[in-house]
Amino acid sequence: MNHLSGASGVIEQARSAAAEAGLDPAKLAQDVGAKLREAAEAQKNAGAEKIIGVARAIRAAAGDLEQDSPQVAQYVRSAASSLEKVTRDFNAYSVDDMGQALGDMARRNPTLFFAGSLLAGFALFRLLNTDQAHGAWQKPASALNPACASEAGSAQTRGQA
Repeated sequence: MNHLSGASGVIEQARSAAAEAGLDPAKLAQDVGAKLREAAEAQKNAGAEKIIGVARAIRAAAGDLEQDSPQVAQYVRSAASSLEKVTRDFNAYSVDDMGQALGDMARRNPTLFFAGSLLAGFALFRLLNTDQAHGAWQKPASALNPACASEAGSAQTRGQA
């Protein structure tokens, strides 16, 4: 028996089980897709709101700089405005529109798409590792490895004796 016939058998079993339960697989897939789009849209909007908040904080910092360095304050204000504009433009597109644009770009320039994917993956990897590393660096070795705790306790006992 080859892998394809085994896979098609599993698919057929899933279809018949769904039919017996009164579920329409196409409708179920459509509902799941709609829920995923709603969740992605909500995350996109929440992220945009956070970035807008950062832009407002940058603009407030520019106000603090105004007295001492008006030229620097103007540059900081300009950066905040640019950040807000990019965020609002980004937020104006639906998740579907962004997916379509990304697919179009990948077809037009696959090398650029691949390089951008690598860069985004690397940045995400670094971000996630940084978060984990900060938590690990703040914990004593005994919290990370219970064997260290018993050795540390033994060393303290020897030092007190």
